[in-house]
Amino acid sequence: VQVKDFMLSSAGAAVGWSDRVELSAARQWLEVDPLDLTLRQDVFGAKIRVAGELLYSRLPQVAVGVQHKRHRDFAVPELLGARDDSGTDLYISAARLFFASLFDRNLFVNVVARSTGANETGLLGHGGPRGSRSTVLEGTLALFMTDRWVIGYEYRDKPRHLTSVGEHAWQDVFIAWFPHKAFSVVAARVDLDTVAELPGQDGWYLSLQASF
Repeated sequence: VQVKDFMLSSAGAAVGWSDRVELSAARQWLEVDPLDLTLRQDVFGAKIRVAGELLYSRLPQVAVGVQHKRHRDFAVPELLGARDDSGTDLYISAARLFFASLFDRNLFVNVVARSTGANETGLLGHGGPRGSRSTVLEGTLALFMTDRWVIGYEYRDKPRHLTSVGEHAWQDVFIAWFPHKAFSVVAARVDLDTVAELPGQDGWYLSLQASF
């Protein structure tokens, strides 16, 4: 993700079993251009599908998950008032694919409720003077133009635990290309609003994913 004053890079891997359980690990790097500074974070996750299916059930596909985040460069978050260098998110998601829905196209809907103490998703540590944990909402709408091309919108609210810097919701409009069932490319226009009191943080996002 490249925006006005920041660049966020992430690399990770996930392994799934029987379309039921998924384990994941990732490393994130946040480059802060005005300070010539890089912040690093590790994210370890586990997710379990507990009910329903994406396509052929009366219930949506419901999953519960956990993400443990560990900051590796905590001096800056601590200076801004963050209480901890690590924290754990708990979340529940509900997803459904509606056939021949909007404009006779397939529509994917996903809603997430997340309990988190992470400031800027953990990149500025966890907790602060205004609290240690909040519940926030996230959502995705994706419209299948064809079997290989998808357009959509994503929204992610965030907690506001720090007093030294404000925090704002993130959102993006994306287009995804699936040339093969094992490979995808996603590009997006992102709006991060104000990050660490630096306004106008909008820019571009690119993601490549391969599976086997």
